[in-house]
Amino acid sequence: MEGAFHTKFCGRGDLTACRSDLWAALDAAGAALETTQGADPTAWRADATHERIRFAPGLLADSMRWRNRSTFQQVVSFTAHRAPR
Repeated sequence: MEGAFHTKFCGRGDLTACRSDLWAALDAAGAALETTQGADPTAWRADATHERIRFAPGLLADSMRWRNRSTFQQVVSFTAHRAPR
């Protein structure tokens, strides 16, 4: 299949397969954490030292902590493909 939207991603374009793959990945991640850190998710911890942001030499600070902050989420729907100008 050719065209602008011919690339298929998750599940090779099959919604059921994609859904199954995503749940399997989440289950595997949870199982790995449970194996290493125990069954209680509230007790799971990670060392964030390797996630520090490093700056170039000569600046006032050589590193800073990284924070995971939410970003603005937007959903856009297209009802038709627009031809290029």
